[in-house]
Amino acid sequence: MSCVCGSIKNIVALNRRVAAFFDDNPRTWHKRPHDIPVVGMPECLLNAEWQLKIDEVIVALPEEDPERLQEIREMLKSLPVKATFASGWPVLRPGAHHSFLQG
Repeated sequence: MSCVCGSIKNIVALNRRVAAFFDDNPRTWHKRPHDIPVVGMPECLLNAEWQLKIDEVIVALPEEDPERLQEIREMLKSLPVKATFASGWPVLRPGAHHSFLQG
């Protein structure tokens, strides 16, 4: 998670703020890498409260999990947020890392 987190923190230069991480791995939930909360699974984004807090989603997922990537892609199509898929970003362990940005 720290590689993904470190890469995303570079977005600050673009006047953006990382609001949260969502991760499929329940062991990461309620942690705060780089003081950014990991709040639960990506499906939590279906909650209207999150839709009001963010305007962009960056998905960083291992390429060896194409089924999960497709599930997330389909879910994001129905939401009023910009979605970027960054499969080339480094991921330290198997599992999904999803970051949500506020402008």
